[in-house]
Amino acid sequence: MHRLELELHHQRILVGELTLRDNVTGAIKWQYARQLLTEEIARSRRYNYSLSLALVGIDDWPSVVERIGREAARALLATAGETLVRSLRNVDRVARYGASEFALLLPSTPLQGAEVAVERACGEVMRRTQLVVRAGIVHFPSGATTNEELMSEAEAALQLARATGLPIASQRLLEKQAPSEDEEQKPIEKS
Repeated sequence: MHRLELELHHQRILVGELTLRDNVTGAIKWQYARQLLTEEIARSRRYNYSLSLALVGIDDWPSVVERIGREAARALLATAGETLVRSLRNVDRVARYGASEFALLLPSTPLQGAEVAVERACGEVMRRTQLVVRAGIVHFPSGATTNEELMSEAEAALQLARATGLPIASQRLLEKQAPSEDEEQKPIEKS
């Protein structure tokens, strides 16, 4: 009887994991990752440690799908997800965020450490898939106080990387682009 209960317990765990994981990439689903991000932000506040978040996106995904076909594109996406998972630490989480994007949760990782880890992981994805990937990286604590604000900053960083052609854009670049409060409040001088 005990063996049967143990087997049933393992089956429940397996079913639970299957519902949390994306069936194409093996990464966790964003719905679950959003909950993890909220928990990590709370833990970061409580224990005063850094948390970094990266959004990794494949460039021009619709053209890739059109050029090589849906099945081949799914295989490349699966390789990209698997590569990201294997390139990061066991405590890091990789989530499928969109059609061709992944969110990377990097607990206890300051921005500089995240830049190194994400650059290495993206380089490995590009080497294995021949796809161009870009990333936007932010960290907590910063100006953002909720997971929605942190995600919004990460999306802005990814968009900056795509717009400028940079492989990675971090929060530091976003801060350099944003006008300071002094600049915003300066009156415009008329000549």
